[in-house]
Amino acid sequence: MKRRASRPLNAIKWIARIWGAITSITYIYIWASYTAGQPQSSFNLITVCVTIASLTLAWRWELMGGLLAIAMVLTRISVDYYHSIYNYSLIAYWNHNQLDILGWLALFIAPALLFVAFWVLSHLRPKKRKRPA
Repeated sequence: MKRRASRPLNAIKWIARIWGAITSITYIYIWASYTAGQPQSSFNLITVCVTIASLTLAWRWELMGGLLAIAMVLTRISVDYYHSIYNYSLIAYWNHNQLDILGWLALFIAPALLFVAFWVLSHLRPKKRKRPA
């Protein structure tokens, strides 16, 4: 039998779901309209697609989808960081990509963290034991 979550846990789950859905839809729209006809790196496309797919996956499997989204966002940020240090300085990287980093962190990691928090909190609750008759 499936365990039901309490009201605060359901609120966390639905905030994460709505936030993730709005972020994914908005990012797809911006990505499609902004990059139309322009060549894009396959790495950026793959990280965006996997991050959006993992937020969708988190609707059913909160822990797996949330951890995958966190891993993809951190991968994207770290690869961009390494690429910029390899080509220019750290200061130039931070000035150039500051909004991109903060946007990825705020928009994609926040709902992923909420999905992981929901899973952890819902699995830490003590199970109700049946009293003997």
